[in-house]
Amino acid sequence: MNNTFITDGMRFSFSNIGTFKTCPYAWYLTYIEAKSRVGNWYSEFGNFCHDIMEKYIAEELDIFSLSSYFEENYPLVVMSREPPFPAGIAQRYQQEMVDFLDNLDFDRSKHKVLSLEEFISMEICGVRVVAKPDLVYVNGDTGKTILLDYKTSKPFKQNGKIDDKKIKEYSKQLLLYAYILREVSNLKIDELQLWFLRYNELVTIPFTDKDIEDTVSEFMNGVNEIKNSTEYPANTKNEFFCQMLCSVSDDCEFKKVYVPKNQPEFIPE
Repeated sequence: MNNTFITDGMRFSFSNIGTFKTCPYAWYLTYIEAKSRVGNWYSEFGNFCHDIMEKYIAEELDIFSLSSYFEENYPLVVMSREPPFPAGIAQRYQQEMVDFLDNLDFDRSKHKVLSLEEFISMEICGVRVVAKPDLVYVNGDTGKTILLDYKTSKPFKQNGKIDDKKIKEYSKQLLLYAYILREVSNLKIDELQLWFLRYNELVTIPFTDKDIEDTVSEFMNGVNEIKNSTEYPANTKNEFFCQMLCSVSDDCEFKKVYVPKNQPEFIPE
């Protein structure tokens, strides 16, 4: 089935393309069938942590109340069932965030905020593209304009070294955002940063103009793949994704019951 009558008017985002790459059928249910999406523990936890950081940067919360705000509101916001595997992961995530918030060393008064969780959009080759950067600011110490993204996942491999493959995948979203900010706001980004909150690990990503161009080209290839698709096969190889991460799994007839044997490598630890 060709759905260009829908995709021609669609707004595309990095997450839109990511959903299609992960599972075309999940994308179909989400964007063509417009099935209701439900949250999961991982997304609710991540969104809650983003919300706290946004409130702190916007001066809606002071630094001394961050961890108490987290603990008081956690059961009100993160309401989906906790992951069954590995055991104790929810409690560990919570404690790591409390420790991070108790020791936060980002002095917001030193920096100039340019954009905070603001939607921006533009057309690229006739395609409407939208983005929502976590934070864009001018560093008060270096004078550099920084595009920063919060992550609640694990940046390390089993050997404790930074997972370069994961960092590279994450960087594509920031590179796309850097392009949009440059074209829409005439804003030149000097540094891309990923802040892995639970580990308080700040990773700076070096990049060139060519990296931006390549990322935009890859993104548009993804858009064209979607526009030209007539079939949307379900990706049922990873049962953990189907059970714990997919936002439209309640409407998916291919959903399987997940029985953990070995910890899947991709679990967003």
